[in-house]
Amino acid sequence: LLEGLAKELEIPSDELTLSCLCNVVNEPYSGRLKTSRSNLLSLSSSIQEINRINESLIIHSLDSIAGSISLLCNFMSSGSTYLDTGRLQHGSKDGWLVKGQV
Repeated sequence: LLEGLAKELEIPSDELTLSCLCNVVNEPYSGRLKTSRSNLLSLSSSIQEINRINESLIIHSLDSIAGSISLLCNFMSSGSTYLDTGRLQHGSKDGWLVKGQV
C-alpha cells in the first residue's frame, strides 16, 4: 500500500512519512494527517514512559525476589557464626525451612 502511494505521489517509499504526506496532500486531508500524527506521537511517548515505569517495577521485583531467596537460604544454614569482620560465616545448607506432609 505504501509503495503504491509513494509511486503515485512520486516520492521514494523510504522517505514516505506522515510529515511528508502532510506536505503533499491538500486540505482537509493535510489537517487530518497532522492531527493524527500529533496523536500518534503523543501515544508513542506515553507508551515509552509506561514501558520505563514497568521496567523499573520489574527490576525492583526481581531484586526483592533475590533478597527473599537469600533470606530463605540463610535460614537453612546451620552453624552460622560471626567473623572478625562482623559478617556472618555460613555453613552448609542442610536444613529445610518448610516440611510438607501428606
